[in-house]
Amino acid sequence: RRKNAADHTNNLRVIGAGLPRTGTSSLKTALEILGFGPCHHMTELLKKPEQGEIFLRIFDGYEADFRELLKGYRSSVDVPTALFYKELHQLYPQAKLILTIISSLLPFILFETYVGYAELPGKWLRNG
Repeated sequence: RRKNAADHTNNLRVIGAGLPRTGTSSLKTALEILGFGPCHHMTELLKKPEQGEIFLRIFDGYEADFRELLKGYRSSVDVPTALFYKELHQLYPQAKLILTIISSLLPFILFETYVGYAELPGKWLRNG
């Protein structure tokens, strides 16, 4: 099989945009079985603590070199990478995005779309 830029192991092919506890561990396993591994997951930070330090700097506003940080990965799911799915998709526009959600939260997500997140708690607590 001939390799091209889309097949190169330094290119993410799949970017997960789902938050923790939405099936990201199962998605990681599935992606690796389907040939999109290795897959970056939050558990990588336990294996590579230096990555956690880099992500902390990114959260503090330092510029991210996601290509270097995710070198060798073919997919990513869960935090912290899910928090940067837009930036990652700009770097890897051919990558597929997957959003995992908890179905029990779906009504709240849809409601928030119409009402606005900031107004939600206040509307529930008001009398009459």
